[in-house]
Amino acid sequence: MGPLRLTLCTGLLAACALTPAAHAADGHGVSVTPSTAAPGAEIALRVTGCRGTSGTASSPAFAGDAELSPHRGALMGGTRVDAAAKPGSYDVRVRCADAETGARITVVAKGAAPTAPAP
Repeated sequence: MGPLRLTLCTGLLAACALTPAAHAADGHGVSVTPSTAAPGAEIALRVTGCRGTSGTASSPAFAGDAELSPHRGALMGGTRVDAAAKPGSYDVRVRCADAETGARITVVAKGAAPTAPAP
């Protein structure tokens, strides 16, 4: 992993760790940072309440699935918004050892400002 990619991943994971997760009724929380992003943008995911040491987050908006691994009491990972993703709201599905839960991401046109998850 090159220095720039490592710096970007570290920064995204730090931002995600400071962002409150949206907790579902089942006790699982998912945060997608930023929650609004343009095609090609880096996305960080943080999932709480999952048992086990791995998980996967997928979305039609993603360029590829995000592999989640343990970090400070949560499962975390990252991916990019697909370069061909059209503006709109997309489901994010998270699968871990004991559950399936989810969140949403909004894709905006290139050049629009990304936003953090709502509190």
